[in-house]
Amino acid sequence: MHFRVLGSSIEYQQAAKRLEQLANAQPNTPEALELKELMAAFIRYEKEIKQTGQRPENKNKK
Repeated sequence: MHFRVLGSSIEYQQAAKRLEQLANAQPNTPEALELKELMAAFIRYEKEIKQTGQRPENKNKK
């Protein structure tokens, strides 16, 4: 299993499109695993925004 990290709003948007494609993935398939990993990455990205008030790609900018 490889863990996905969404590091920019562009990656976030691309992941959102992929999530739509995987929405009806059958259980116990590679697509279902990809869906689960993408959902976890989405949640991490959203938490980062809530904690810092910035998107991850902007946290080092002033």
